[in-house]
Amino acid sequence: MKYLLVLLLSVSFVFGAIDINNASAKEFTTLKGIGVKKADAILKYRKKHCFKTVNDLTSVKGIGKKFVKKHKNELEVGTCKSSLWDNMPNKLRHIIHNLWAFSKT
Repeated sequence: MKYLLVLLLSVSFVFGAIDINNASAKEFTTLKGIGVKKADAILKYRKKHCFKTVNDLTSVKGIGKKFVKKHKNELEVGTCKSSLWDNMPNKLRHIIHNLWAFSKT
């Protein structure tokens, strides 16, 4: 009986909640109702916007309140990895990079 309890606890740690700010498309597709297209839509949305709550997923086309309510226990919101650099226009990035490279010479 002890072994069964330890096994069940181990499995619960392995199958933790999906962090919607850092999960891969493959991780999103493990949720019932999320296929490759919806997973890609989440990643595309996330590239421009960080999720502050699980309910923010409804901002992604094709994901509704019903889905979020059904999967709320399987989802979590971690730290957003999007940075100022990632959201900066390419021209400005190029200028900053060149200035930095010039300062190194």
